[in-house]
Amino acid sequence: MTEIFAYFRVALADDNTEDVVAAFAAGYGVELPEIHFFGEAVPPVMVLWTVLTTMDHAHSTAHSQRVADYAYQRGTLIEQLVNAPAPCPALWGLIAAATEAGGGIVVVPGPEHLEGFGAPGPIVEQQLRAIPSTRLVYLTPTPRS
Repeated sequence: MTEIFAYFRVALADDNTEDVVAAFAAGYGVELPEIHFFGEAVPPVMVLWTVLTTMDHAHSTAHSQRVADYAYQRGTLIEQLVNAPAPCPALWGLIAAATEAGGGIVVVPGPEHLEGFGAPGPIVEQQLRAIPSTRLVYLTPTPRS
């Protein structure tokens, strides 16, 4: 049986991502419980910063600026934290699982799901394609800017 690995960034996925992957996998005789899903969560620092800035906007407060000022006084630019490349434990988990399985099909909703990790998307693609006996498939290919 062909191993199917699905990778996506949670923030970019929509409500039917699982169904679309399952429909693709069915063409290979693989059912939903047999698909290996790897969802990359939003980095916690982004969640916290979004909560803080949303609260500021909703309540006309300046807590986010106070936090940024406090961090700056201690030698940290808040922008560097917020804009730092996202950690990618799910991506590394996918690479490990596909390697251990001896390859398979890696299904990704689109190329944008492989961006934002500190390395350009094509480099991430290259790493996935380098796993022996592995094929990378985009469900909805979109051109890169």
